[in-house]
Parts: sequence; C-alpha cells; structure tokens
Amino acid sequence: MNRNGFPLLNPCLDRHEFAERVGVSVFDILCDLSFQPLRDLILAGGSIVEGLGNKESDIDIFVIHGKQAYRDESKKVRLASRTRRWIDIIHMSVESVQSVHQQIYKKSATLPAEWGQFSGIPLDALDLYHRLCLAVQLNDPILESDFMPTFERAVLGKALCLTFLIPARARWVDAVGAFESGQFGQARYVTRFCLEYALTSYCALLGETNPSEKWLAAKLARLKNDPISAFELFVHCSYELQKDEERAIVTKLLKNVANILYQITHRLVYGEFANIPPTNESILERYEVTTDGRNIIVNALGEFSVHSM
Repeated sequence: MNRNGFPLLNPCLDRHEFAERVGVSVFDILCDLSFQPLRDLILAGGSIVEGLGNKESDIDIFVIHGKQAYRDESKKVRLASRTRRWIDIIHMSVESVQSVHQQIYKKSATLPAEWGQFSGIPLDALDLYHRLCLAVQLNDPILESDFMPTFERAVLGKALCLTFLIPARARWVDAVGAFESGQFGQARYVTRFCLEYALTSYCALLGETNPSEKWLAAKLARLKNDPISAFELFVHCSYELQKDEERAIVTKLLKNVANILYQITHRLVYGEFANIPPTNESILERYEVTTDGRNIIVNALGEFSVHSM
C-alpha cells in the first residue's frame, strides 16, 4: 500500500488474484458471460485490476473474438447475477485490437522532429490500449490462442506522455500570456489545466498509464522513487496555496509546471530525469530539451535561444 491506501500497480496480476479482489471465482465470472469458449478470449480489466477500484467498482470485460468468429454486438452494461457487480462487456474483433496496437506502436516508435509536430493519439485508443495492457486473461481458448499482439506498458507510457505533452505546452503558453497581461485569475485557472496535463504526462513515464483524469491524484499517490515528489506538489498546488495572493499563486504554479515540462522532455530524450534541472530566470520563459538533445529557453511566442549547460 502507498500513501492514500491504494495498492501499488501490479502488472502481473493473474486470474485467481483478480477473482479474490472481486470476491467470486473465475467460473462465476465466466458463467455471467456469453461467448464461444474455444474461439473467444475473455479479458478482465478496469480499476479493480489496477488496484484503484473498490467494492462498488464495475468490471470491464473484453470478449475478443477469434478470426471468422466475430459477432457484431454493442457494448453492454448490466448487473451480473453471480458476481453481483456491474459489468461492462465490450465485444471486439481481433482485427480491431491489432489496429489499436499498430496505431499506438507506430506513432510512439520514434520521437517527432519537434514536440509540437506530434499529432497526438485519440484518448479512446489510449484508454483501450491501457486496459488491454493490464487486462487479466480469464480463459484459455483452444483455437487461435496466439492471435493477440503483445501490449507493452513502456510503449503506452511514451505514447501517453507525448499526447498529453501537447496540451500541457499549449496551456503553458496561454497561462503565461494571461500572466503577462495581468489577468492573474485567468492565468491561475489555465495553469491548473497545464499542471494536470503535465502531471498526467509525467505519470505515464513512470508507469502510471491510466489516461482518465479522475485517477490523477491516485496515480500520483502510488508513484515510487518520484524525482519531483509530484504527489506533494499536486496537493500543495491544490489546497495550501489558496490563502496566497493570486499573483503569488500563479508564479509558483508556473515555476512548478516549467520544471515538470523540462523533466519530461529530458526523460524522453535521455531516458532519465535531470539531477539538477536549470533555474528559470523569468516566469515568462522555461527550459526545454529538444528532440536532438539541445537545451533551449522557450517563451510564449514560440521563440527560443540555445543554452549551454
């Protein structure tokens, strides 16, 4: 357990451990489903698998239909009779699963020439990849049992990081513009969005790859060996700064966001976080590592200057 009582993420959870968390047997779970045992692969995912759920959480069930066996069925949500939990049943063809895998793998294979050139990946694709990456296999189909691609958390982490880095950088520009114009209330509002995007990107690099915004605090609370103490930073920015003057609040927020964005780009390029991040001389500028390894100072207009470390 860590900080807020959430179990640390266990990517090796097996079907029996999952059944213990749910409180019923694997047999009971499978009996609540309709599928072809020899062809269809049944996976369980969601917050229960990740250790974020509770006794009221629903169960995400993926029915992956083998080739030539796909039934066109819409997503179903119902109360399972045996498990006494709400279950979300998603039917998918193996082709659609492979398509999501290829989309994310190809886009995250190499860094873009510039951070702003990364086109981003749709949130629903990231969410699906995340769920399949951590999903627990509940059955062993005899036919076509090897059709599933391998889902890697490292690949997902990079894709998620790059995707959320886009809005984080854009909101930083908006926040700095508002701050420079003296619109401190607006700057504070936008900087909070920037901080949350940046922290989601940061979490992804450390293995917490659930893209849903509702789990941000929980993900931060579970991070081990966190170089910037992101959970304390999040709590500090969320609550303790409420008593300060608005200008002071925004100044502190922007400084923290600038540090996080620098650490993210440093990790993406060099594979590790910076031991001693550079200090920003102006709140209207921040440091960033380019994809070719240069340290630059960026302002809100997109202009930059090279800095020798």
